[in-house]
Amino acid sequence: MQFNNRNMDDFKRRYPAGTRLELISMEGECDMPVGLRGTVEFIDDAGQIHLRWDNGRSLALVPGVDSFRTLTSEELAAELAEQKLSDQVSVGEIYTSQDFQCDQTGGYPTVLVWNMNRGTAILQPAPAFDDDTEEARQCIRDCADWGAHPCVSWAEYHDLLESVGEDAVRNAYVSPDEDESEEFGGLNLQ
Repeated sequence: MQFNNRNMDDFKRRYPAGTRLELISMEGECDMPVGLRGTVEFIDDAGQIHLRWDNGRSLALVPGVDSFRTLTSEELAAELAEQKLSDQVSVGEIYTSQDFQCDQTGGYPTVLVWNMNRGTAILQPAPAFDDDTEEARQCIRDCADWGAHPCVSWAEYHDLLESVGEDAVRNAYVSPDEDESEEFGGLNLQ
C-alpha cells in the first residue's frame, strides 16, 4: 500500500496510539494466532502499524499484506469489564484516580485507571456509581470509545487528565509533593 501525506494523515487518524486491533492473519508469523489482540503504539513513515500485542510481542502490521480489524465498542467494553475484574486482583500495579466528570462520558462520574505494567490508561465508571442503569451502560460504551491510551509516567497521566477536562484536573491531579514517590506493588513511582 502506497501512502502520500494526505492519506498517511488519514491513516494515522484512523489508527491513533491506543487503538485496539484484532489480528485476522499475519504473513509469515506462525506465533501470531488469529484473534490475537494488540494496542497501536504508532504508525511509521512506511504506513506499518506498530503494536504491543497481548502476547508480549511487538510486531508491526503491514496493511495490504496482513489482515486485521478494529475492535467494536462492545468488544472494548467487554475488555474493560474483564480488565476491571483483573485489576481488582492485582491492585499493586494499578493507580485509580479520584472520580471526576468529563465530556467523554456525558458527565457520568468517571475515573482514570492507569495500568503501570501495561503502560496504558483507560476511563471507566467511578466504582461508587457503577450500577446497571442505562446511564452506566452508556458510560461504559463511552469509556470504550475513548480507548486505552499510552501512559508510562506521571507527566503522561496528568496530560491525559487535562485532555478529559478541568474537573478531572481539579479532582484527580496528583501533585509532586503528594503520592508521586509512593510505592505501588514494589514500584517506586516518581
